[in-house]
Amino acid sequence: MVEGRLATRGITAALLAPLALAAFTASPHARDLMSLEPGVEIETVASIGDKQLPLPEGMWELVMAETDRRGAAKAGNAFLARKEHGRLVTYLFVRTNLEAGGGSGRNRPRWCDRSNVHHNGSDKFHNREDADCWMLIQRVFTNKVLRVGFYNRMKDYLRENGATSTLVGNMYWRNDSYGYMLVANFFDPAAFGFPEERGKRWVESQWHVNAVGDGTPRRAFVEAVKTFGETYREAFRQGFRGRLASGASNLKLEFQR
Repeated sequence: MVEGRLATRGITAALLAPLALAAFTASPHARDLMSLEPGVEIETVASIGDKQLPLPEGMWELVMAETDRRGAAKAGNAFLARKEHGRLVTYLFVRTNLEAGGGSGRNRPRWCDRSNVHHNGSDKFHNREDADCWMLIQRVFTNKVLRVGFYNRMKDYLRENGATSTLVGNMYWRNDSYGYMLVANFFDPAAFGFPEERGKRWVESQWHVNAVGDGTPRRAFVEAVKTFGETYREAFRQGFRGRLASGASNLKLEFQR
């Protein structure tokens, strides 16, 4: 009798598994970033290669996406932005391998061990096939021309859409032996009521870890970005494994001046 029930459960599970997989892969939310035209707006979650990119609240414009082969396998890059009243509020950059297989994973980046940042939640015990990083930092965009054209076009877009030269946000990295994923999510403090900061070097910025101070509005903003970053990190980890289904909840930066 017990064997009969177990057999029935096994058959039922076998029948339901393909249906569950079909429901996941057919999710209308997980649109493939590498197949969309620039200017398309999406929300909740997107796919890139065999991974998923969690999207914080709101509609996101795909500014550009392209492939390259700087490593052992073809990679995809995508840049998305969310604006309010014609100016940038936040952006997302994602890079991941599009070809899977042994050797497709990248080594853990050196920035995972930085200490001159607002927060570093990176792993301390890792190997080449298992690394997980999270860093909270400010980023200054100067007129310096970078080696990679995609990044230069990102900078041009940010300048043309009202972003100040200093943004604050989170960077994430995950890799195993078969792939890697880098996500950067930065916010423009000026969109949250702070004075615009232009023409500053990284060490001169009022958003530098040594300049923010304690009990200040800037510190409160950094802490809000960190709280958001903790929630996003879990969604990022799920997206790396393709387990987000229709998206993640509570991906919203909560801050008021």
